[in-house]
Amino acid sequence: MSKESIAEKEPEGISSFKQWIYNPRTKQFLGRTGASWAKVGFFYIIFYLCLAIFWAMMLKIFMATISFERPKWLLDESLIGTNPGLGFRPSPKIEKVDSTLIHFRPGRNESYFPWVQDLNNFLQPYKEAYKKRSECSDTSNGKCPFAVDLSSHSCGDNFGYDTGSPCVLIKLNRIYNWKPIPFRDMDSIRNAMSQYKNLKIKPNVNENDISKDSGQISVQCEGQDAADKEKLGSISYWPRQGFPVEYFPYTKQANYLSPFVLVKFERVTKGSAVNVECIAMDKNIQINKYDREGSVNFQLLIES
Repeated sequence: MSKESIAEKEPEGISSFKQWIYNPRTKQFLGRTGASWAKVGFFYIIFYLCLAIFWAMMLKIFMATISFERPKWLLDESLIGTNPGLGFRPSPKIEKVDSTLIHFRPGRNESYFPWVQDLNNFLQPYKEAYKKRSECSDTSNGKCPFAVDLSSHSCGDNFGYDTGSPCVLIKLNRIYNWKPIPFRDMDSIRNAMSQYKNLKIKPNVNENDISKDSGQISVQCEGQDAADKEKLGSISYWPRQGFPVEYFPYTKQANYLSPFVLVKFERVTKGSAVNVECIAMDKNIQINKYDREGSVNFQLLIES
């Protein structure tokens, strides 16, 4: 049987497809000659090369407008603003990131261990900084990291979670180049806090902490209402009742560590949730608990 007769028996669609793939008569591949494919390839090489050069130029111009050392917009110019909020540790699990409840049962390691582990993880850099404290002597403006002897706090090995007297770490959220203006006496704090009509906390700060060194951003925690205050029991603070101002402003210093306060709740009523409110008191902080500015709220639920 001749080749012509075989071709005649092939369906027309298959024969056309084969010719489109390669036509031996016109020397075309996929409908184009070699010269045509070369022109198309050359065009797209030049096109994408020009596109890449344009993109690289725009990226270089953009990168020239920003700094890796400081934000472009600061304080009032930025979305963050000039009013820092407070944060607390231990943090809830990732799947409950919006929760502010610290819930555990003393005596059950699997119940309280995640909270203790979160605190230990957060404080690990502080332990390293304390070991190297002799390497830095200038503590002004946060040039030295916040280094305290964590072995001397009164919270215990498990931060009190194994005994039902938990410690909660309170810290001030960072705002680049924000500077505190500390109160230097208790009367000034009381007068300033009296402007907040909805604030139920009555300032009571250790006078020695207020006047110590360059001053501090004072911190105070209480129950949100009378029932919570009764359930919360006595409260103590370590290493002092506030954040020393010599660790501010934050300007992305090398090895910077935010100062913190460990707040110990010594006799919390078990079996019911207790609402806790903490505030930061400074002339340069406005307290707005609804926007979480200058304050933080969380709940303690200790099972019996």
